[in-house]
Amino acid sequence: MKQTLPIVATILTLALAAPSPVSGASAGDDETARFRWQNRVLLVFSPTPALPAYQSLAYDLTRNQDGVRERDLVVFLLFGDGESRLGEEVLSAERTENLRRRFDVKADEYKVVLVGKDGLVKLSSDTVTLTDLFVVIDAMPMRRLEMRDRPSDGSPSR
Repeated sequence: MKQTLPIVATILTLALAAPSPVSGASAGDDETARFRWQNRVLLVFSPTPALPAYQSLAYDLTRNQDGVRERDLVVFLLFGDGESRLGEEVLSAERTENLRRRFDVKADEYKVVLVGKDGLVKLSSDTVTLTDLFVVIDAMPMRRLEMRDRPSDGSPSR
């Protein structure tokens, strides 16, 4: 028993000192923390809104709003050059840069990051399509429960 106490103390110390599941920034800097356990977060980083890969994904997101809503997705559109947004909300350059740092994305880089409801990064890619994202989300255990428990029309269960 005496031998296990130092090991348990060390594990607890490491667990309490460990960074958040998404990154090492403080919770106050984590733009995504407020969505934890309620929404999945999709961060689309692009150097510019004119980038063809971004335009393709943005077009698919717009055309598939029902699928986005059904999967409880909150979408951040983050640009190196241009106005970054979270829905209708315009994000400051500082908030955008904080997200870039948190997810290790350069201003001239295109990357799509999917964060699960648990706050963990589920996918990070520079070549993902909306279909790919939906497949990843639909394979998640929490999403499978949602599909089982929600009515087929996508409305919240009662």
